[in-house]
Amino acid sequence: MGLQFTNHSTNVTKQKIYEHNINQRSQVFLIFNRWNPLSNNSFFLQSGIAHRKQYEETVFRRDRYQGDTLVAYGRFGSVKLVWPEWAVNLGLGWHWRSDLGFSGGLGYGLLWSEHPKMTIDSTYDWFVTEAENKYFQAQQEQKRDKPNQLAIWPLYSASIGWTF
Repeated sequence: MGLQFTNHSTNVTKQKIYEHNINQRSQVFLIFNRWNPLSNNSFFLQSGIAHRKQYEETVFRRDRYQGDTLVAYGRFGSVKLVWPEWAVNLGLGWHWRSDLGFSGGLGYGLLWSEHPKMTIDSTYDWFVTEAENKYFQAQQEQKRDKPNQLAIWPLYSASIGWTF
């Protein structure tokens, strides 16, 4: 039986045709049980439940010029993915323990849940051109296909501690 807490956040800006500001945040609290099918082996199977707060928001931005003069910098839409709060965890791994109780392990698991919910915000700071609108629609379609893959989320673990 065990507990695991993971907190991760990133904020990345990518320059493609237009600027993409990607903000990701993930907090996962996992309660799990490990079972060793062979008592003399360090291999284990793991199952559990996870409570998480996880989202990814992509904001699309660009510069606005009048002639050669930069007059503004602003957004022309965003797409946000929010994962369900509860997920099931299944995994496997390897655990070792010394005679004195010092222990460690490596594991790989998957969090299974419903698909993340997608929210599209098409508000913008100024008039959006037809090219920007087409680009934003293409990005929406690309993100719409992504949730089907993201219902299964990989979870890696490494541990070191004291087993008693």
